[in-house]
Amino acid sequence: MTVALILYLLSVVILNVNANKCNTREVEFGIVCVCNSTYCDDVPELEDLSSGSFQFYTTSESQLGFNSGTGSFSSVEPSVSTVVIGETRYQTIIGFGGAFTDATGINIKSLSEGTQENLLDSYFGRNGIEYNLCRVPIGGTDFSPRPYTYDDIDGEDVSLEHFELQEEDLTYKIPFIQAALNRTPTLQLFGSAWSSPLWMKDYKVWAGYSFLKEEYYQAWAEYTVKFFDEYKKHDIEFWGMTTGNEPLNGFFPHEISKINSLGWIPYLQSKWIKENLGPTLRNSSYENVKIMIHDDSRLTFAQVVPVMLSDEGALEYIDGVAAHWYRDDQVPIEAFDMAKSDKKRSLPIGNRIMYVCIFKQGLALGSWERGTRYIDSIIEYLEHDCVGWVDWNMVLNMTGGPTYVGKESDGAILINAEADEFYKQPIFYAMGHFSKFVTPDSVRVEVSVNTNEVDDLRSVAFLRPDDLVAVIFYNEGSDNVTVQIKNGDDLYSEPISFVGNSITTVLFPINDLSNRSRISENQGLNDPMQVEFGIVCVCNSTYCDDVPELEKLPFGSYQLYTTSESQLGLNSRTGSFSSVQQSSVSTVAIGKRRFQTIIGFGGAFTDATGINIRSLPEGAQDNLLNSYFGRNGIEYSLCRVPLGGSDFSPRGYSYDDVENEDFDLEQFALQEEDFNYKIPIIHEALNRTPSLKLFASAWSAPRWMKTHRIWTGYSLLRDDCLQVWADYAVKFFDEYRNNNIEFWGMTTGNEPMGGFYSPSYFGNIAMAFVPITQARWIKENLGPTLRNRSHENVKIMIHDDSRTTIPHVVPLILNDDECLEYVDGVATHWYEDDEVPAEVLDLTRSNKKDVFLLSTEACTQGIELGSWARATEYIGSIIEYLQHGSAGWIDWNMALNMTGGPTFIGYVSDAPILVNASAQEFYKQPLFYAMGHFSKFIPPGSIRLDVALSIKEVEDLEFVAFLRPDDLVAVILFNNGTTSATVQIDNKGLSSDPIELARKSLTTVLFSTEDSSKKS
Repeated sequence: MTVALILYLLSVVILNVNANKCNTREVEFGIVCVCNSTYCDDVPELEDLSSGSFQFYTTSESQLGFNSGTGSFSSVEPSVSTVVIGETRYQTIIGFGGAFTDATGINIKSLSEGTQENLLDSYFGRNGIEYNLCRVPIGGTDFSPRPYTYDDIDGEDVSLEHFELQEEDLTYKIPFIQAALNRTPTLQLFGSAWSSPLWMKDYKVWAGYSFLKEEYYQAWAEYTVKFFDEYKKHDIEFWGMTTGNEPLNGFFPHEISKINSLGWIPYLQSKWIKENLGPTLRNSSYENVKIMIHDDSRLTFAQVVPVMLSDEGALEYIDGVAAHWYRDDQVPIEAFDMAKSDKKRSLPIGNRIMYVCIFKQGLALGSWERGTRYIDSIIEYLEHDCVGWVDWNMVLNMTGGPTYVGKESDGAILINAEADEFYKQPIFYAMGHFSKFVTPDSVRVEVSVNTNEVDDLRSVAFLRPDDLVAVIFYNEGSDNVTVQIKNGDDLYSEPISFVGNSITTVLFPINDLSNRSRISENQGLNDPMQVEFGIVCVCNSTYCDDVPELEKLPFGSYQLYTTSESQLGLNSRTGSFSSVQQSSVSTVAIGKRRFQTIIGFGGAFTDATGINIRSLPEGAQDNLLNSYFGRNGIEYSLCRVPLGGSDFSPRGYSYDDVENEDFDLEQFALQEEDFNYKIPIIHEALNRTPSLKLFASAWSAPRWMKTHRIWTGYSLLRDDCLQVWADYAVKFFDEYRNNNIEFWGMTTGNEPMGGFYSPSYFGNIAMAFVPITQARWIKENLGPTLRNRSHENVKIMIHDDSRTTIPHVVPLILNDDECLEYVDGVATHWYEDDEVPAEVLDLTRSNKKDVFLLSTEACTQGIELGSWARATEYIGSIIEYLQHGSAGWIDWNMALNMTGGPTFIGYVSDAPILVNASAQEFYKQPLFYAMGHFSKFIPPGSIRLDVALSIKEVEDLEFVAFLRPDDLVAVILFNNGTTSATVQIDNKGLSSDPIELARKSLTTVLFSTEDSSKKS
């Protein structure tokens, strides 16, 4: 026996002297702790822990209860695996608890008074597990003696004159809620209704297919207020409510679901929230009651939650999302990522509130396995930002009831009324480690183990409001595991051994208070990091720099944002215009001419981008996506989606990779990469920017459609495959539409010139297109196929290659009138721009039709972390393209790893954001801020203006100006010189105060102008 285990056993004996230990009884599936009117085990008191000491509580399969011991920290170097508390912080906890069902009340009431007291103390007493967040059914449930509501009449009662609480409330719920509140005055309650009165439903049935009739939407909202009113008369207040228990049950026939329920179609429930429930609550004395949507399993998250969170009218009233654990094995935990909103920052804790309702059919008395299912689920939910976890029935009888629907369940406590005793199951102690030791307002913190030798040990850690850290360890293996906890920079706990199949909570004060400050305040995380080629801004799960809000700018004022080689970020200040003009300062003057209208700026949803984003922790993923698409990010508005594989995919692939041929496209199917790396990330972007436009580009057709069945090198589309290649594009749009993604446009194929080269020269996936053949394909196949399908508004862009080949390709297609009928734009890439002057872009215009120009891809080879020089390449190119009529500028990969990949062809490149997955952080490069000045401040619909510099020229100064849809003018000034420059902006005779442009800097100035009303 190790010294640690001996110390553990001695300390348990010492600390449990004044605590009631488990009165163990062996039962069918394990052991339980037996309580009656005179005895019940409790939780040993938490000692006053000074710096350098810790206390632990442990529960195991062979020894239930909360067996406690103490230990100390020292500077002795660790001899076993070390547990480290990191600086990253996550969600704040609301609470843990169970439900005050009728069954719970009936069972408690069946016991003698002394036994009732011990049971209530076990859940809510100071020496119990101190439940602090509980659910209260609004009316009857499946665990009631009968189905009922508070207005069950034969006719209808829109004015709710017959509303009244029932015997079950007055006998089984209210008395025990009051008893709980006497023990825990801070207990928070939330209500959930299973069904409305039958007269409000289209099919007047308790269970099965039935929905709320629209003429009773307001009455149903007022019904909720009535419930709160009646409980307030009994001194019971509510913290929150859900919009209704498991509405999915209301879609099933009675033969499948016998539970009383009320079906809700998501958009109709959203309508009810914004037009009835929300206003009714907010205009009542319950304006602070939290509203939680969904209240069902995560199986239907994708169909329900995004609909409501994207409805801004409903979102105004929504405070959180509630989830049940049923069918969790069918849907990955990542479904919870949909429970976020970028539009409402007031949504608490990581943009979500979740609670869990557990249901385990049938009894398994004493089952440790069921306790472990709780532990596993709670840790998983907490690791995905859940702010609480609420069990279902707190107390059931020895047959798992009572329930009027005949579907018995297990519970944390089972009562034996005949013997006047109750049994605490392993489930009870599993819940207790979280409810007792993770107190409300605790903050989850990062925790890690510095070895791979503890595969069966899971852990989750919290910083409590009393400044103690609580680390919960779950040893799911059968062997003992020993660790030491690192506290501060140089203190380590004595070895702590966890027996097999056990859960242990360790509590200790943080030794280094500066470490606590870092956890709490996120100080210093936005400091730029010096790297090989310059500086980057570091982001992680808890911190990321953002863009200061644009203020309301009346005429005569301006706001500027600046980024420089020495100071990244979008640093902002305001200034004013006056009649005073500095005669020695160069003046930027806005002319009267108007040019192109902007479509957007953005990047590409490549497989590599998705792979790298998903390699980060959830919080860091959110910060990365917010950086690109959030309101306080750079707000990309136009993005590219590869139609199949690209060079930045893990492999070459299309959607119909069959051995022979498939002209009917029967084998067409989206791939793993779409479902894992593109579609989920696109959904996240659309949740943040619903107006985001997407266009698709294919690198290659399936190999069976090509003259040479190869991905790379010389290969063209077969003539007999022209129509099926058009059908293939429509299939792609259909499949993405099935995943709630629509496309604004498409190109006719990425870099067709690459399909004329040998693989040794051009190793990318490619498919050659002879221009005249491509023109024929557009007018005879692609154009008619798109226009005659449901994707008739998809814009078609030709070329999609470098501008070196524009003279050979674009005029030929634009001069073909039949082809031109279907062509909307010309896409071009920046590669080899230095070989051909920008004037070649003028060949992309047609005197017969408005055809827009769009730059659709750019990147630089290899990584130069922190390079300002690469940012200047972007800035120079964007300004040049804008000055030659481009309606936008699209970057390539949005996120790459630290080696510039992944890419299956070995060609690595740079990106605005690089991901360091091992450090769980990402780096915003100067490229990111270069893109941001254009994507953030030149929104879609902006019109380029004539702009000139008067008085004197400023060497190395480039500029471009736009009139935005909000009638602000945005002037972007790029000082590429080695010295600072000063300019003033003319605004209808008024001059701005002098604006200093730092060396190597990019500055955007926004202001209102009297001319804005004349933009038409």
